[in-house]
Amino acid sequence: MKKWMVLAGLTLFLTACGGNGDEAEAPETDNGTDDETSEVGEYDEALAEQTYQQSCIQCHAGLSEGGTGPALANNNLSSNEIREIIVNGRGSMPAQSQLEEDEVDNLSMWLADQ
Repeated sequence: MKKWMVLAGLTLFLTACGGNGDEAEAPETDNGTDDETSEVGEYDEALAEQTYQQSCIQCHAGLSEGGTGPALANNNLSSNEIREIIVNGRGSMPAQSQLEEDEVDNLSMWLADQ
């Protein structure tokens, strides 16, 4: 009985954090430049890092490490694509409805710039 409770709890935890890696897959595009500053607007880096620590690090760990969720650095996604994933979820990642719109915008621009 105790083993089943532990297994059920672990399953619930892993399901809540996601982890199938869908958000890391993106079509590769090569426009001949790595400079995406024209696409990424201005953002508050300190606020974005704080939001990441509070809302993302549990599943994604460090930006280049990944955890239950994929690593988020060098993901080849635009800030708009990242925003869509944060707002609507993707794969087993749920929508992050606890975040305010300005937090989502700031975080998505920061992540696109990583």
